[in-house]
Amino acid sequence: MSVVTLEDGRRTARTRYVERIADSMELRDWRIVLRFDPKDEDSGFVRTTYGRKLATMQLDWTASKETIRHSTCHELIHLHMDCAASTIQNELSHFLEDAVDKAFFLAFNRQLELGVDGLATAIAKHQPLPPR
Repeated sequence: MSVVTLEDGRRTARTRYVERIADSMELRDWRIVLRFDPKDEDSGFVRTTYGRKLATMQLDWTASKETIRHSTCHELIHLHMDCAASTIQNELSHFLEDAVDKAFFLAFNRQLELGVDGLATAIAKHQPLPPR
């Protein structure tokens, strides 16, 4: 079972909601710290700890329930893609010239986001809406 908590370690209806979706997406070996203070991001983001199945996820809980559900799925799918994305960001850059690395990363990241969002659209409709 995945473990989703707030930064202070507490579990709430919201952390259990994310945990339920994470488990249904076979992310049971991840530990996720959940934050709810939206900044400049659209609806959410996720940051992983390099080499570990540990992530910090931020969601905008003021959005519509449908947006929260979609964003939750979107950010969780990123965890499945973390190994590929980390390889591109951290390892491949050592072998490419700066301009090539930047162009490759921008193209890769755009395609990754489009793929992740497409999967989130397909998966979210099969997930429950969040609690308020």
